[in-house]
Amino acid sequence: MSVVSSAEALFADDRAETAPTDAVRDSTQQMATFVRPTTDGGITGFGCSDTLGNGETWVLALLRDHLHPQLRGKNSLWIKALWHLIYHSTCAIATGAITSLAVASINTAPRDLRLKRNGKFLLDSAGSRGVKVPLDFSRVGGITPWLTVAHLAEACEVSVYTHCRTELDVSLACAVPNGHFVGRMPPLRTITKIQKKIRNDTAMASRTFGLGIYGDLEAIDRVRVA
Repeated sequence: MSVVSSAEALFADDRAETAPTDAVRDSTQQMATFVRPTTDGGITGFGCSDTLGNGETWVLALLRDHLHPQLRGKNSLWIKALWHLIYHSTCAIATGAITSLAVASINTAPRDLRLKRNGKFLLDSAGSRGVKVPLDFSRVGGITPWLTVAHLAEACEVSVYTHCRTELDVSLACAVPNGHFVGRMPPLRTITKIQKKIRNDTAMASRTFGLGIYGDLEAIDRVRVA
C-alpha cells in the first residue's frame, strides 16, 4: 500500500506579485519544480523545489529520464534509504545545484506521502521542540540532508537560516532549536491551496497533514511550462 506505482514531474511559472528588492535578481519569474508520486494505495504525494527561472529544464530532464524510474516500485516509507539511493545514483554529477534541486523535489514527495498516510504534520515528524523560527532544502538535496545539517549546526551552537519555500521552511525551522528566522520569499499563492500564516510578524507552522502544501492541479496546469 506504500509502494510508488507512478510519478510525474513538471514545472510551472507562478509569477511573484512584486519583484524582489533585496536580491540579486529583479524578475518576477518564480519557477517551481514539482514531483507527484502515487502509491499502489492511491495516495498522491506532492514534492517541490525552486529554480527561480534558471535551469529548470535541466532539472526536469534529470527527474524524468533518470531519477523517476528509480523511484517506481520502491517503498515510499523508506525516506532516508530512498534519499541515499537517489543521491548516490547521481555521483558522476554531484554535488551541484541542478542535482540538488532534482533530488530535493524527490525527497520532499515521499515524506509528504508518509506524513499523509500516518496523519502527521511536518513540524512534528521532523522533531519539533517548540521553537519558532535558516539553510535551503532545495540546495542541499531535500529535507533529509537539511535536518542533518541543521542538527550538526546545533552541535556547534550555530543558527540556521532558511529561505526557499516559505510555506515549507516555517515547519522545518520550528522543528529544530537553532532555527530562528525564515526568509520571506514570494508565496505560491496562485498554485497552492494552503497558504502560510503570519501573525504579528511571526510565521506559524502548518497544521495540515503532509508537508502543508497542497498543489492546486487546475491552477498549476494553467501556468505549467513543461
